[in-house]
Amino acid sequence: MKRIALLILCVLLVSITAGCVGDEEDQTPVAPTATETATEAPTTAPESTPEPTATVAPQPEDETRYLKVFHAGSLTNPLAEIEGIMESRHPNVDVQ
Repeated sequence: MKRIALLILCVLLVSITAGCVGDEEDQTPVAPTATETATEAPTTAPESTPEPTATVAPQPEDETRYLKVFHAGSLTNPLAEIEGIMESRHPNVDVQ
């Protein structure tokens, strides 16, 4: 009985790890990111520049905005330093 259980366990481990192995040819290509496409030169010039359809309403400078950051506990001290820097550069932003 122990031998059968050990054999089943080995077969399961091999089948699980077999799915993690593959050639680069087996990988599906990933779409380029925004930074990759932004650095490439356009192949053709656009015929016309589209007009913007929406604008952002100006915000009063004295209005406080809140930036809530969710992070791991191990990042508490480094983010406390970054919070001070961010709030000194952007006085109308309250980092929480």
